[in-house]
Amino acid sequence: MDQDNGLQDYYIIKNNKKLRYGYTTGSCAAAAAKAAVMMLLMKKDVGTVDLMTPKGILLHLNLEEIKRSESQVSCAVRKDGGDDPDATTGTLVYAKVWKTLEAGVTIDGGKGVGRVTKKGLEQPVGAAAINRVPRQMIREAVTDICEEQDYHGGIAVEISIPEGVEIAKKTFNPRLGIEGGISVLGTSGIVVPMSEAALIASIRLEMEMKKANGAEYLVITPGNYGEAFSKDHLNIDLTNSMKCSNYVGDTIDMAVELGMKGILFIAHIGKFIKVAGGIMNTHSRCADSRAEIMAANAVRAGAPIEAVHKILQTITTEEALGILKDYGCMEAVMEHVLEKIDYYLDHRSYGSLKTGVILFSNEYGTLGVTSGVKELMSRFMRSHKRILETDRLYLREMVQEDFPDLCKMLKDEEVMRAYEHAFADREAHEWLDRQIMRYQQYGFGLWAVILKDSDEMIGQCGITMQDIEGVEVPEVGYLFQKAYWHQGYASEAAAACKKYAFEVLEVPELYSIIRDTNIPSQKVALRNGMTQKGQFVKHYYGIDMPHYIYSITRDQIHNS
Repeated sequence: MDQDNGLQDYYIIKNNKKLRYGYTTGSCAAAAAKAAVMMLLMKKDVGTVDLMTPKGILLHLNLEEIKRSESQVSCAVRKDGGDDPDATTGTLVYAKVWKTLEAGVTIDGGKGVGRVTKKGLEQPVGAAAINRVPRQMIREAVTDICEEQDYHGGIAVEISIPEGVEIAKKTFNPRLGIEGGISVLGTSGIVVPMSEAALIASIRLEMEMKKANGAEYLVITPGNYGEAFSKDHLNIDLTNSMKCSNYVGDTIDMAVELGMKGILFIAHIGKFIKVAGGIMNTHSRCADSRAEIMAANAVRAGAPIEAVHKILQTITTEEALGILKDYGCMEAVMEHVLEKIDYYLDHRSYGSLKTGVILFSNEYGTLGVTSGVKELMSRFMRSHKRILETDRLYLREMVQEDFPDLCKMLKDEEVMRAYEHAFADREAHEWLDRQIMRYQQYGFGLWAVILKDSDEMIGQCGITMQDIEGVEVPEVGYLFQKAYWHQGYASEAAAACKKYAFEVLEVPELYSIIRDTNIPSQKVALRNGMTQKGQFVKHYYGIDMPHYIYSITRDQIHNS
């Protein structure tokens, strides 16, 4: 493993010794798949392959066990975890590829790659335990080669790790519901060697540096999930953000010692459910009582005893949340969980540090926040991105702190009549998360409508991409607090969005999709110069809902 693999200049120093970086099983799988497709399409052997990792490090990896025929190719890359203690180091990760009639890249696991058998894991039941980022790396690597070789058909990829069958017996995989092998992992593609003491020391060093540069408040995430959630869902400045890994208690101790004033934790429920039990090192080798803590809080919230029994049988917190949702008590249980998290964080710092937690789930989004979040968020909020303005209003991107104002609409049965129900907290959080994701993906979405005179959020209006019987179209939508109906605000905001759609986004046609019973919204569409072009039926909330299609084209604007 001394070949020039691209990691020669990457290391850490521990006890005056250099410890080498390594690369993940996900990088091995992606590199092997890329090389196999190259050989399949170019019809010749290759000995090495380059792979750009999500961390931005370019790997140069040797290929082994090459087997090539006219119809398929397989090869392997040997895992090198660097100087990190890793049971998979030296293991061969194989990729076998062949052409398919259906376009696209399909990915599955073979021998030694685990198969998901229980709900709540990152991949669905029945899928190979190849996590999201490795799948993305494989798909992108294969697609790049297909485009280079002008191949437009499909490619099937099978990843196998024959030694994984035995390695898995030494891991938590069987207990987690992954049978038959190991998982293909990695979020950065790179393995950084780190002992526990060295990792805690590195956290302290980073915190000292931020303190020396004037930081008094920090945003802290346990790992990559929290960091990604912060970037995708929260409109906050992450200049003073850092990771604490599993060391929640040590991190609080450091912050108190260094004189920090506050920490905003943004954490996945899988880690911080343990904090609700007073566990301050969340590594599974220290404690794994996630189901027990969730069940205890379910009891406190008055959940049915059968729900509590089911929770105690779960493997993951996502699975437990699904049970709570089915029994209609997820929000109540999360309130108790957050109350306990708040208590134990404050207890650890003896009240000398302001702490807050935004708790989230990959499947259900924001689960709730503790009492200190609003104050801490105000210290990290970026200035609101203003999109457009009218005589009485301005429209800006929504942020998480808009949730209370948003609920004035989404929790009002009369405002939500077209949706057949007022939203619960979870649905409202999902709605807000979806808009923030739209800003990231499209550059637009539903925006907060702010009354200039009072700077109050009175509604939401904007442009979203919507499906009309399989065709995606841009739609202007609007929803306002009842107190501001019949004052022309919806028409004023919708007209401004129409102008923005044609002049800035340069869409050829703009739509409004309105339920047949929603007469006020239909009148707004007509005042916006739209005409009814058709109708179709949406199935939502167990109901078939006829909707009218209104639209206006850019040519109609220019010719009017």
